[in-house]
Amino acid sequence: MSNDWNFGNLNLTDVKAGGSRLPEGVYHVQCTDARLEDGVGSNKKLVLELKAVDGSGDIRQILNIKHTSDRAQEIALRQLKTFLVAAGHPTPDSPKDIGTLKNLECKIRVAMGNPWKNSEGKEVTSTEVKSFMPLDAAAPSDDKTSDKSDNIMDDDIPF
Repeated sequence: MSNDWNFGNLNLTDVKAGGSRLPEGVYHVQCTDARLEDGVGSNKKLVLELKAVDGSGDIRQILNIKHTSDRAQEIALRQLKTFLVAAGHPTPDSPKDIGTLKNLECKIRVAMGNPWKNSEGKEVTSTEVKSFMPLDAAAPSDDKTSDKSDNIMDDDIPF
């Protein structure tokens, strides 16, 4: 990058604006990108960029596919296999080429994740992928405003 760069010369004509993060609900998504990133130490993360087919937003799923914590790695590998099966990957037991994950489609259920601390030390919550389902699967609800079915009884009963 040149030393004479300045903000006044910034041209964003060919840059696409980011989408909006998917709120809670069930969505038909397409994997628009899949890449490996280095984690801390020897850890490796698989990053899946998932975009709602109807254009309503996107969400990123990060899977710790090689991790020093056996539990974290086991969870990530289980999530990856579930995604591959739900999306109809031709070889979900051995996907080989990361490029084969791009353009796969499935349903996802998005819900609020656990609270976490951001880089400013503030506790925040955000939506996250909770499950992967085949496109023809009956979901708890396809209503994007709720992930509860009508027959779940979750009211407080004072005893």
